Amino acid sequence: GAQQTFMKIGPRNAMVIAVCSLAVSIDRERAEIRAAYGSAGPVVALVTVGLEDAGDFPDAVASACSPIDDVRGTAAYRRHALRVLAARALERCLA
Repeated sequence: GAQQTFMKIGPRNAMVIAVCSLAVSIDRERAEIRAAYGSAGPVVALVTVGLEDAGDFPDAVASACSPIDDVRGTAAYRRHALRVLAARALERCLA
């Protein structure tokens, strides 16, 4: 099976609307890392990176998003947060 995790950033865990969220799955058979992020673009988006390029994964996720500024956070904060979440999620999945 694939290793996977979900993370989000928001004012509290129970809040329905997250500042941003990220689901990560590692498929070792296909040698792929996949991520789907939310609240960082007009629609949920999928990012796929080869397992051999795992070091590039956080930047690939941050580069793929197109966040906006709103009351929950700035576009720059969301992009930074997704980069951090991607690194943490990858570490968790590879552990």
